Amino acid sequence: MRTYREVTYPEYKRQVLSEITCELCRKTTKYEWKMGDYNLVEVEVRLKTGTSYPEGGMGEEINIDICPSCFENKLVPWVQSQGGSAEVGDWEL
Repeated sequence: MRTYREVTYPEYKRQVLSEITCELCRKTTKYEWKMGDYNLVEVEVRLKTGTSYPEGGMGEEINIDICPSCFENKLVPWVQSQGGSAEVGDWEL
């Protein structure tokens, strides 16, 4: 779950992210799950439906906020218990 706060500027108002809460364990973080300046920890669980054309598109999105610990220790074991698997691979920029 994402919590937003309203920030007022002289010319407009804007909603900015203030906190992310894990839907499973209720652990919270500010902005993102990483620990330290150069450590990357991203978790994304989402379903995106709609239309997509070269000039644009629109649709609906369902997001589930989950911390890295619950992803590894709850979601992956659940997927495996349902007969699925989690693919592990390397990445680089």
